Amino acid sequence: MHRLHKKFPFTTNLRAKDGSPVGEYQLPRWDLRKIMIAGKREMMARYAAYYQETMFQLTLQLNQTNYIFLMDSNGLNTRQHICLTCLPFYLDFVISYENNYPNLARPIIVVNCKFKLSFAFQSYSDYFSSYSSTNFRR
Repeated sequence: MHRLHKKFPFTTNLRAKDGSPVGEYQLPRWDLRKIMIAGKREMMARYAAYYQETMFQLTLQLNQTNYIFLMDSNGLNTRQHICLTCLPFYLDFVISYENNYPNLARPIIVVNCKFKLSFAFQSYSDYFSSYSSTNFRR
């Protein structure tokens, strides 16, 4: 387990009906703004890469072709999670995903998505491949 997992949790032990792994991303519990202001963007980018690699390895172990990316956005707020200092982290995450693990997450599901957050997530749709953007649901 990664040393940052306690502060920035994600769950990998869920399975879909077809056996695909479900990666539950618990972003509302993260204090992303605090990390970005402290200048630790690179550390968070490496941790996000660790998450992506963990899901990739789990997908291979379970002999599956895709995993389900699930995020409950209940508790996200614009000040702590969608502030201007946080936006580069999301962009890094999407670009890293598309460059290293294209088409691995199927579908990408964000539940309890408020209008403001929906707008923020939609603004990144240009950076997703056409396959990923068609699998993005809110």
